[in-house]
Amino acid sequence: MVVIGLTGQSGAGKSTVCRMLEQRGCAVLDCDRIARSVTEKGSVCLKELCRAFGADILEENGELNRRKLAGRAFSSRAMTDRLNAITHPYIREKIEDELCRLRRAGTTAVILDAPQLFEAGCERYCDRICVVTAPWEVRLQRLQERDRLPRDLLEKRMRAQLSEEELRKRAHQWIDGSLPLPEVEKQVEQCWQSFCPQKTDSL
Repeated sequence: MVVIGLTGQSGAGKSTVCRMLEQRGCAVLDCDRIARSVTEKGSVCLKELCRAFGADILEENGELNRRKLAGRAFSSRAMTDRLNAITHPYIREKIEDELCRLRRAGTTAVILDAPQLFEAGCERYCDRICVVTAPWEVRLQRLQERDRLPRDLLEKRMRAQLSEEELRKRAHQWIDGSLPLPEVEKQVEQCWQSFCPQKTDSL
């Protein structure tokens, strides 16, 4: 089973690239979904987050108020590191379980869709790594349209992520997500052929 790590800064177009790869027959492990699952109401991870960031990050029904947590966790590098130190071990454990399940099912290619692939130490699971990039202003505009959050909060999140230079240094291939969709599609096909040439006919 080939595992392709797919990452990139927020708003770069990673979700679009992921859909294109999925259309080529890849299974997808969505690490955002996994992160939400490990912080569900009553989870051990959520209890640790409450101890670290305050019990008031919970809604009245006991569920996580993600916006409130983000406001605190991305207020400084130290607080972001604290968040990651709590959540990443639970996320990695879940990823390992999911990869084992997919192998047993005979899956031949998997996309590990992980915004924090390197920060979480998840590159260890990947055979190849692809990074999606886009200029700062393009990403910011996309995030404003998608998340409807204050600009200052979005910029704090963006600054908390690895730089494009660092991501490129650690990737096998990168895709410019700011280009028109047909051009992105061409890059995705090149990436697919490079990573999984022997899989193309069998998936």
